[in-house]
Amino acid sequence: MERIKEIEDAYIAIKDGKILAAGKSPAAISAKEKIDAKGMIAIPGSVDCHTHLILYGS
Repeated sequence: MERIKEIEDAYIAIKDGKILAAGKSPAAISAKEKIDAKGMIAIPGSVDCHTHLILYGS
């Protein structure tokens, strides 16, 4: 299995809930909101499928 490469000092640009771009951070990014995610992992496209079917009623 091929090891997934990390991208340090990266960015993910999101607009209207959709990913516009991602990659190595340019020197300056203009954004409404910035989130410092240092030490965290971003997995675009990953969905949390954990659910309890009983919560959906009958």
